[in-house]
Amino acid sequence: MTAAESATGAGRDLDVVVLGATGLTGRLVARHLHERSRATGARWAVAGRDPDRLAAVLDELGAPDVPSLVVDLRDGPALERVARRTRVVLDLAGPYSTTADAVVAACVRGGASYVDLSGEIPAVARTVRTWHGPARRAGVRVVQVSGYEALPADLAVLLACRRAEEADAVGGPASAQAADGPGAEGPFGDGPGAAGPVVAVAVTSTARPPRRRLGLSDAVSGGTLQSLVEVLADEDARVAGDPAALVPDARAARRVRRRSPLALRPRVMHGRVLGPVVPAAFIDPPVLHRTAALLAAERGVPHSPAALAEGVDMGAVRGPAGALSLLAAAASSGLQAGVLALTRLPGPVRRRLAAALGRTLPGSGSGPRGDVLEGWTWSVRAEALTRSGARGTALLEGTGHPGYRATARMVAEVGLLLARTVEDPPRTGHLTPALAVGLVGLPELAHAGLVLRA
Repeated sequence: MTAAESATGAGRDLDVVVLGATGLTGRLVARHLHERSRATGARWAVAGRDPDRLAAVLDELGAPDVPSLVVDLRDGPALERVARRTRVVLDLAGPYSTTADAVVAACVRGGASYVDLSGEIPAVARTVRTWHGPARRAGVRVVQVSGYEALPADLAVLLACRRAEEADAVGGPASAQAADGPGAEGPFGDGPGAAGPVVAVAVTSTARPPRRRLGLSDAVSGGTLQSLVEVLADEDARVAGDPAALVPDARAARRVRRRSPLALRPRVMHGRVLGPVVPAAFIDPPVLHRTAALLAAERGVPHSPAALAEGVDMGAVRGPAGALSLLAAAASSGLQAGVLALTRLPGPVRRRLAAALGRTLPGSGSGPRGDVLEGWTWSVRAEALTRSGARGTALLEGTGHPGYRATARMVAEVGLLLARTVEDPPRTGHLTPALAVGLVGLPELAHAGLVLRA
């Protein structure tokens, strides 16, 4: 199949296929696509290895006419046949460390774009190394980490940096219309014509759960915990804490590590206590730095990384409540630092520990369900600062459980966006969520409950 045929989607009877549709997040993605297909006319299908479970998913949705494709992840030719039928494959069949490579290979060979929500950075780094070039030549897009862990922050930073550069260029505040107008998308100072490159970026997230007691399984699914186990067992586990893990150029990667090392410690900003991003503070930074590096490479300019600081707002710093917030932030920081320390253990030790944890922790398929998926509100705010002191900000707000309901909607909407933008795609290869969606596509994410507020 030629790149031109991939770009046009010629001869395909489907727009989106949900692989792993019987899992917790896969079912949520299927539900969202079913609801959205009434308005978009999107042709979609579910796929997995168990026909009875696939049929149960469609029965639950009341969608008996939706195609059901039986395919085993170990069957490369069958995966490629699925890819040749569709424009986009949404892969919800983790853990991605052991499964994604085969699906990405099938998509590249079959001319379909690929989307997943992996947070397993060592595995994502291998996918970048192996498939970025072939995907570009095939005219398809590979987009990983497309859930809550990276997509809102990636887009917020993209917009905040663009606004900061525009403010710097005109010597005043950036236009509030920047998200909708034409122009360069240039985070971290890589936009052409910027008078002063961005030198610092701060990302702050908040999440407000429904007013009810939440257990561990209501906050984190077994699939997420098993993904952390996969990271620990991965042969490239040390990559997990590298903020430049996805930066393609070795020289640029060294600059990222010097300028913006991963910091796991409580911080105070604007009178608020900030703890490390959950479920893992090492997921976002490589994605955000890759966005900047890819844009710099597109324009043939050196990548000048900004100092990146991220955190979860845990409350005001003053008073007894502030002391408790600082204590909680310190505990979370220590826990995540401990997890990263485990990735530095010798391989045999790590693998034995990972195997023990895998048997002990909840398995894939367990996690939040029912009304606990609703009633959440959350936000991601990015602030960018240029060398001359100009600032740009962006605030995105969302609804629904961020790791599951909201993530499922985001993944589905990214798939629908890629399925619609198949002719002469502006970018191909292994892309970040922000570069796959773009600022032009940001308004479409309102269908996922993600809205630009400021």
